[in-house]
Amino acid sequence: MELSKAPKVSITRRKKSRAFAKPPYQSKEHFDACQDGLVNALSKNREHLILAGCEAHVCVMQTALELLRQGFKVSILVDAIGSRRPLDRDIALHRLGSSGVFLLTVEMLAFESLETAKNDSFKAGLEIIKS
Repeated sequence: MELSKAPKVSITRRKKSRAFAKPPYQSKEHFDACQDGLVNALSKNREHLILAGCEAHVCVMQTALELLRQGFKVSILVDAIGSRRPLDRDIALHRLGSSGVFLLTVEMLAFESLETAKNDSFKAGLEIIKS
């Protein structure tokens, strides 16, 4: 994958009152969360999704691949996913990267969203990153 093709990550900022609002409950029975209404629960102007979760080789992978098929840009936080067996995780990441999913670390995402050390949230963010 060429780095120049990776979309710039943008964190949607919400008003503080909504930032901590409890999202509506969404049951999940399928490995691919899209089959349980994930896409319908998203904002209509959402183009890029960042995923993390358990069982990288099952739920995360199947959801990411379906989101790609539906035209979304998808990033996976590689240090915020897991599988019981490292081989399953590694093969899932290889497959996802080969399929067009962007692979990021949490720290990469944090610094990309901060953009500059002059950002008002930089010091607080740096403390979290270093902890």
